[in-house]
Amino acid sequence: MDADHNGRVTLEEWRNFQEREFRRHDANNDGVLTQDELGVPSRKPTGPAARAMP
Repeated sequence: MDADHNGRVTLEEWRNFQEREFRRHDANNDGVLTQDELGVPSRKPTGPAARAMP
C-alpha cells in the first residue's frame, strides 16, 4: 500500500491499493464482485443441523 515507501499510507495510496485489489478479484471485468470471484463460500447451511431443518 505504501507506494512511496515512506512508512505512511496516504488516502490516495489506500484508494489506489483498494482499486487494484478490486480489479484483481473482478475476473470478468464487469465492475461487480461476486461471491465466486471473492472465494466466499455460500451461506447455505450444511451439516446435520441443516438436514434437520424443514
